[in-house]
Amino acid sequence: MKNRVLYGILVFLLFPNVSGMAQIRVRENIQDGKTLIMLTPQYLRVDQLRIEIDRRIADRHWITLAPHYVQNFQQYQTHSGFGLVATYKFFFGTSSYLGGGLQFTHHTINNYARDEYINMDEVWLYKTDITQYGINAIVGRYVRLLPHLFGDIYGGFGYRYSETKSSDGINHFGKGLLSPNYTGLTLVLGVRIGIML
Repeated sequence: MKNRVLYGILVFLLFPNVSGMAQIRVRENIQDGKTLIMLTPQYLRVDQLRIEIDRRIADRHWITLAPHYVQNFQQYQTHSGFGLVATYKFFFGTSSYLGGGLQFTHHTINNYARDEYINMDEVWLYKTDITQYGINAIVGRYVRLLPHLFGDIYGGFGYRYSETKSSDGINHFGKGLLSPNYTGLTLVLGVRIGIML
């Protein structure tokens, strides 16, 4: 009799009861949840680690906050930075949305050189600070991959404005789309994947 009671308590503690199982809700679409934690793998290409938090603020209205950290340490150059993107999303369907937002990123780049004459491995040359502001307009769609796993694909347009200050007074960067000091119109394309909490 004592063993039956112990087994009964063990089963009760280890497995959810029937009423608890009835409360578990499968997330059929994005509107069934309230918070998503998303990863954006394409930003690794430009040395950014970005984790995005999507939060429902009202029916069909969501906001996304995307803090990001920039780091690229090469021989004779260190590149670090931080930033934040805030995007408002309005859902015009179950999973499709229109979005718009603002972004800010600050980069600090230190450059070094090797000086063979004075036998030093690294001599500091110059430091560049770049602050980039942006505005984005996107359209996107969430896709349910598993009960609590969602993907998001989006595309749109943006504008970037950059301010560059270098200790030697020279602009050392090109004007390409992937340059940290790019100013002008840009395409905004991406894929995200994350978990519904």
